[in-house]
Amino acid sequence: MPGIPCSMDLTADYEQWATNKVPTIKETHVVLRGENSFVAWFHCQIDGIDSSYYMQVDISALKNENESESTTLISWHLIPANPSWPYGSQGAPRQLKGSLKLESLGNQTKLAYNLVIQPDTGAPGFVVKRILSSTLKSETNYLFQLMAN
Repeated sequence: MPGIPCSMDLTADYEQWATNKVPTIKETHVVLRGENSFVAWFHCQIDGIDSSYYMQVDISALKNENESESTTLISWHLIPANPSWPYGSQGAPRQLKGSLKLESLGNQTKLAYNLVIQPDTGAPGFVVKRILSSTLKSETNYLFQLMAN
């Protein structure tokens, strides 16, 4: 995929998240592929709470003035399940969206990560914050390891 400053096939990577030991992701499947986007189904478990949902992932390569530099934007957001898709949705967060911006600057890569999560839970806010902070830290570390390979 042009513009991505690392060697990874994003759809294959999403399909492998569960086997690549992302702690909260138990199962993933890409259910729909487009030219610059795909839809993936996730089954996650955080502290014994299961959720499954669909997300649309969009990939865009942005042009930079300097030919040795490139920028890729990967963004994602929750979408409702289509009745023809094979997996169910339950316990999805109220809101889940984010983006990953990769800027290739010569021999370096600048990474900007943005994530918004609003869980659908009755747990007190401080408990949710502690769980999400721990989870996001481990998953962000995984992302950095993936990018380094």
